Amino acid sequence: MKNKLNIFALIFCITLFLFSCAGEPAGSPDTTDTTAPSETEEPQVTQYLSEEPENVKIPDGGVYIVYAVNSTAAGKIKGEATQEISGGKATSKVVAEPNLGYKFVKWSDGLTEPTRSGDTADESKVITAIFDYDILELPVVLINTETGKDVKSKTEYIKAEIAMFKEGSPAVYWEAEIRGRGNNTWGYPKKSYKIKFANKQNPFGIGDASDRIWVLLANHCDQSLLRNHFAFELAREFDRIDFAPASTSVDVYLNGEYRGVYLLAEEIRVSKARVDVSKDMTQADTGFLVELSSYAQGDWIFRVGSRQYQVRNDLSDNPEIAQKQFEFIKDYMRKCWDAVQTGDRAEIEKYIDINSYVDTYLVEEITKNLDLGWDSYYLHKDKGGKLILGPMWDFDLSFGNANEGCEFYTDIYAGIDSRNGLGNPWYVEASKQRWFRELVVQRWDEMYDKVISKLPERILAEGQRGYNAYCRNFIKWPIFGTRQNRETEFITRLKNYKQHYEYFAEWVKNRIDWLHDYLHSGKYLEGEFLNTRSYGGWGGWGGWQIGDIYGNDKTKSLMNELKPYNGKIKLLEAGAEGFGNEGPENLFDGEPFTKYCYEVNRGSENTVIFELAEPFEAKAYVFRTANDTSSYPDRNPDRWVLYGRNSESEEWVEIDSKDNGESLLKPVDFTLFGFEIKNPTPYKYYKLWVKNKGIMQLSDLILLG
Repeated sequence: MKNKLNIFALIFCITLFLFSCAGEPAGSPDTTDTTAPSETEEPQVTQYLSEEPENVKIPDGGVYIVYAVNSTAAGKIKGEATQEISGGKATSKVVAEPNLGYKFVKWSDGLTEPTRSGDTADESKVITAIFDYDILELPVVLINTETGKDVKSKTEYIKAEIAMFKEGSPAVYWEAEIRGRGNNTWGYPKKSYKIKFANKQNPFGIGDASDRIWVLLANHCDQSLLRNHFAFELAREFDRIDFAPASTSVDVYLNGEYRGVYLLAEEIRVSKARVDVSKDMTQADTGFLVELSSYAQGDWIFRVGSRQYQVRNDLSDNPEIAQKQFEFIKDYMRKCWDAVQTGDRAEIEKYIDINSYVDTYLVEEITKNLDLGWDSYYLHKDKGGKLILGPMWDFDLSFGNANEGCEFYTDIYAGIDSRNGLGNPWYVEASKQRWFRELVVQRWDEMYDKVISKLPERILAEGQRGYNAYCRNFIKWPIFGTRQNRETEFITRLKNYKQHYEYFAEWVKNRIDWLHDYLHSGKYLEGEFLNTRSYGGWGGWGGWQIGDIYGNDKTKSLMNELKPYNGKIKLLEAGAEGFGNEGPENLFDGEPFTKYCYEVNRGSENTVIFELAEPFEAKAYVFRTANDTSSYPDRNPDRWVLYGRNSESEEWVEIDSKDNGESLLKPVDFTLFGFEIKNPTPYKYYKLWVKNKGIMQLSDLILLG
């Protein structure tokens, strides 16, 4: 591979790098000795690219000077590259122009100005413009794929050779494989990657141990490029979290092309260096790692409460043992959830490690992570041990970088079901208990001075230290002022990198100050926040307690005159499971912040069948619109029919039907619309048939009698 010709074939010396998790944290300000060399010392300059010219051809029949480059990926000659100088002619002006991510070093004859002219010679010769990597404040990762082509798949690995080094330090290529990674993020132009080395590595010494698997996170939806790193660092400082990824920012070059600043990080996986749990393949009770994920596909998926989980560790090759292991994992997770719902500390501690419970809660509360109940939320258990919450992952939509109330630095967030209906149930349930809240305050006080309060200044220091490199990323990817994912006006109004990292630091300081005051005001211990669904507060907005919102006077009258069915409802069947945590069971939970949202096929029909604990004579029924219906009014159902019967052997009886749904249900959020039933009859079983063009969503179905 052309970029490795003159790379020093030396052993990669970790001690030369400053990014050590045992000393200063990854991303801390560079403390290298910058004392100038004495007059007798020669400065040591490492040239990573070969100085030999590429693709040179001197014409016959005259005297020529050919201006060449040492790497066509690194730069070009602007002007006439091949000039005839027969008869004492002199050359016209040429300029050595580097590509983004590279710098001009010198000409092969020693001149250091990129512009030159007036060269003469008695015989033809080549003058080479020598370029090199423009190494700024960050380490460099060079990736050369075997094919020389881009990484196109996030499922299939391709072979590659990869080097990682800092300016002035030796480098060596390692054999590896690379593929893409990410769910939603894979759709962005700046891709994230997963690397699998042939042998275990610990690049830059950032991890606690070596491992074959590392990831390069693009952070394209975070224009500070720092949120994931500092969330990981915060989790690493909370030492009762069993494992938190080490990470550091790097400049990435793929097949000679500068790709921008990435976060090199440890991946969440079961291994001695990461999530270290037993991998006993002979017993049902083996160690396991599970992920709460709405994107989960494939095998070993199960539900606990209203959330979907997937086993993320290998199970036995023996199908019978693997099934037993899967059943054990499901059963244990459900026991944990049942214990949490009791609220009894002793019962919970039979199954769950309380220290990790408190520490992960605090990290999530500080960061206001949008995805904490949607995806990339991990839990693990060792053989014979308790369930441990963590590791923690995916924080690009955190620290004020998302909507749905996450943009505001005020209010309790992880401890309640957030406005989007996707709060994390583990924290929501635990936060209802005073004993848990007392542990949270106690741990906050333990960590405040040495860790929590120091976070804003660390963010500012890293933004300043890597400023030039971070700025260059946005020359490659000019996205300032744009909305890539969930960014709000507070983010899109920022027009340069300095504004972004300073905004990030300021938001964190405000968040920490608000939490510190609130946790010690007594309001938190008293559970004041439990009756509030937080919309955040900027400039004094504060929280807003949502009540019933009526779509019209008729609905208000029905809701005031009749009583809702309050017995148990059992979901029997649904034609569509719903997106992630947006399943059909949400229709019956009475919670405005959750919803049933699905798309089977465009214009398709769907049926939901449910059973009541006892027959109920419904005199009316009510639909509640979802959290973002005002933005997506076409998600209100077009047509529906409600049926009833009293045994599975009976035919369904039509109770009520509507074929003009979009005119009956207005494009408003969290709003109730009631419909009177002309001939009320007691039924134990009910069926809702719905037809809609595209995605359909409803928050609740309520029976009134």
